Amino acid sequence: MRTIGMSDYTVGEDCFDELPAALAEYGANKVAIIGGKRALAAALPGIEAALAGTDVEILETRVYGTNSTRANIAKVVNSPACQEADVLIACGGGKALDTVKTAAIELKRFFRDEEIIEWEQCYHPFLYANDEF
Repeated sequence: MRTIGMSDYTVGEDCFDELPAALAEYGANKVAIIGGKRALAAALPGIEAALAGTDVEILETRVYGTNSTRANIAKVVNSPACQEADVLIACGGGKALDTVKTAAIELKRFFRDEEIIEWEQCYHPFLYANDEF
C-alpha cells in the first residue's frame, strides 16, 4: 500500500491560530502566500498576525491571477520567492488552490520523493479548461 501525505487545510474563525504549529511540523521558516485578490485581502491580516513573533518570514505575497492556467502556474513556479520558500500558503477558492498545488508539484520541493506523482500517473485534462491554456 502507498501512503501519500496531503496538504494541510484550515477553515473557520480561528484557522490562523493553527498556522504556526502547522508550519513548525514542516520546519518551515520561509513562506510565500499566493491567492486570489479578495481572498488575500481577507486572509493576509490574519496570517500576518498569526506569524508575528515567530521565526517565519513571508518572502512574497502574490495574486495568482483569475484562472488556473499554465501561464499562472508558471508565474508561481518561476518566482524566486516561491522557489526559495519552505511552504507555499494558498488562499482562496478552487482555482487558486489548484494553481498553487500544481506549482508545488512542479517545483518538487514540498514533497518527499515517494509522494511525487508523475503527470502520467495522474492527469486531469479538465484542470485547465479555459481559453488561456
